Amino acid sequence: MEGRTLASYPEDLPFMDETFGISISMKMGIGWLAGVVFDPFWSIREMIRVTKPNGLVVVGLGSGGAGGVLLKDYRVPGLGYASQEENVRRITGALSRLRDDDLGKKRIATVIDFSDQPPTRQISIRVR
Repeated sequence: MEGRTLASYPEDLPFMDETFGISISMKMGIGWLAGVVFDPFWSIREMIRVTKPNGLVVVGLGSGGAGGVLLKDYRVPGLGYASQEENVRRITGALSRLRDDDLGKKRIATVIDFSDQPPTRQISIRVR
């Protein structure tokens, strides 16, 4: 995959199971990505599916703005506003559902939540 760009939907990644050592979503917390257009449950589930055992899934929640200043609300054209807090709730809710999902029960080893700690604002998932 080196040197190639591949467009796809995050809920249906075009890769085989256990392909990557690390899977990263840079800014799932941006309003139009976090459950408005994309479903965070299926997006994170797919990231876990394509990550190798002992790998890492990093869900970046986005710090937004110039100089890493957190933008509190995001204007979603035609849909209104999605607050950063709502995006974090949607993503952490998706993670709770994933822990009860068959794939999640088998693959999620550890979750480290940095969602409330700027500038990191991410959730890291260690995969078994």
